[in-house]
Amino acid sequence: MTAPNSHFPTVTFCFSVLLATTSMVLPSATCLAQEVGEAQQEEAVQDLASQLVMLRDAQNLLQKREYVQAGALAKKLSETTKNERLKLNASDLLLQCGLVEESLPGFDAYAKAHPDRKPFLWQRGIALYFVERYKDGVEQFEIHREVNPNDVENAAWHYLCLAKHQSPEKADQEVLPAPNDPRPTMEQVLQMFKTGNTQAVQDEIDRLKDSPRSTTAQFYGYFYLGLYADAQGNTKPALKYMTQSAEVAPANYMGHIAEQYKRFLAAQLAK
Repeated sequence: MTAPNSHFPTVTFCFSVLLATTSMVLPSATCLAQEVGEAQQEEAVQDLASQLVMLRDAQNLLQKREYVQAGALAKKLSETTKNERLKLNASDLLLQCGLVEESLPGFDAYAKAHPDRKPFLWQRGIALYFVERYKDGVEQFEIHREVNPNDVENAAWHYLCLAKHQSPEKADQEVLPAPNDPRPTMEQVLQMFKTGNTQAVQDEIDRLKDSPRSTTAQFYGYFYLGLYADAQGNTKPALKYMTQSAEVAPANYMGHIAEQYKRFLAAQLAK
């Protein structure tokens, strides 16, 4: 999956606030305030400026992997703001902090209000998996392919949701095409979902061990070995692989998801 803003090309943002600690580009308070009318603009600017500070602080905490504190700020923002764009940003943060149930109302509301933008909400699909709304997850990843046809990760999450919704055998039959994903191990990961060959993914991780792409190969390779094991109902090896992925995870969206997925699997085993 790629950075959130790249999946919202039809949303017009005023990119005048750029947080140096993250790739997230935020709309300015003035730009957002224009949406509520000139009469209330001054008050709206003050409110939105405060909310943008809250968002910045939450994002900075997330970059430090301070998930509890970041999640608390994101939850406060989600409950406070009336601006749908900031509410969507809050949902992104909540998901990355492991507050999945709290993240979904924002994703669902945005998808309902803007059906033309719903295909871009791959983050929503991940949240749907964690709350066991598997059928909705299948649909979300199917329509995401319309706007992102070369993403093996999308095919993987679709496979996972379909395996849980129906069966791994059904998922084997309906692996989404995702040609030409250039990231290390992605070719082998896609073939794994088609054939069940997990060894090829491990072999590619080993082959790239001494290359500059080794860490990236380990992160993606172990992440999707873990996801595949989870799809087959093998929670213990899934946790082993996801732990390996989380250990080398970058401080980005999917890196934080790896940590939350690891915790999710650990909780499943503890039941």
